[in-house]
Formats: sequence, structure tokens, C-alpha cells
Amino acid sequence: MVRLVLEQQPYGMGSYAADPAYNFLQTYVGQVRWGGQLAFRYTHASYLVADGARTFIGSMSWTDTGLGANRELGLIDTDPRVASAGERVFNADWNQRKLHSAPNAVVVSPDGARARILSLIATAHKSIDIYTERLTDPAIIRALIASHDYGLQVRVVTPSDASLASVHRHHLQVNDRSPAVYGCQSHDRRRQDAA
Repeated sequence: MVRLVLEQQPYGMGSYAADPAYNFLQTYVGQVRWGGQLAFRYTHASYLVADGARTFIGSMSWTDTGLGANRELGLIDTDPRVASAGERVFNADWNQRKLHSAPNAVVVSPDGARARILSLIATAHKSIDIYTERLTDPAIIRALIASHDYGLQVRVVTPSDASLASVHRHHLQVNDRSPAVYGCQSHDRRRQDAA
């Protein structure tokens, strides 16, 4: 059985229900539903659980550009806890039910992602490297600055963004001359998953 949850209005551009790919999936797969209608603003998660045992979690949209032109990152995992967590999130979204508690095996937004990422930053001992499309969450930026001030090496790869002014002021190493790159966690209100 193949089931798909899709974002109805990617990038806020309006519905693409008439899109030929959607119509094809609806006709030949049949099990297609819209995400983002209950507990979160947009669906931005890109993951696949195969046979309830193997999981792919990645940053890329499954488009020609996402799979063939952008810098993207994904992880294939055989840990049954990760597969179970992916299934639990998928089933909540499939059934349009709120996820009452995020599974421990993955980081799920908006269900506790910020606290889990802040904990990861706070427990780093030597360095923090971040590769993300956007970095605008004030709590994350404050934690990175505190880590830098404490003596950790903090490096960020992201497109140029005026919101990084506070990061630049604190002399964090920022490479903002690269082409658009995408991270698994944008630290905003969309549903996203990261291993």
C-alpha cells in the first residue's frame, strides 16, 4: 500500500490540485491526502517509511530541482525506532489528528523541535555546524551566540539574509555567498522532521 501526504499550497502559492502529477497520483495511487490542516501551518517534511522498517528522512522536495540541482541532505536509517516514529507522525497527519507527544527517535516540528535543538546546542562541547535555508528563530540565534561566546566554534552555511545581522555582529562564521541551500529544520511553524 502506498499513501502520500502532500502540501496543498507549497510556498503559499495556492492549490495545485489541478497539477498533472497530483491527478496522476490520485488516479494511480489513490491514497493521497493534503497535510497541514490541523496542528501546523505547512507540510515541509520529506520522508518515507518502507515496510515499517527502513526510513528515509531528508531536506529535499521530491522534484527535479530538489533531487537534481539543489544541495540537499538525507539519511537512510534501519533503526526500528526511527521507522516507528515516522509511521506515528505519518498516521497522525494522515488521519488529521494532533500528535500529542513527539516520538523520541526523531525531532518533529512543531511538536517540541525547538527544545530538542536547543538541548543539542547546549550540550555541544567543541563545535556546531549548521546548514540551513533560514536561521531566524531568536532562541536558536541566542543559543548559538552563547555557545560562541563560551568558546565553541560555530559555523553556519545559509543564503544571505538580513535577519542574520545579529549573527554577523557576534562574529560567528557565516558563509552566505553560496547558492540557496536547504536544511532539514527551518525553525519555523511548519511540520518538519529531522533525524
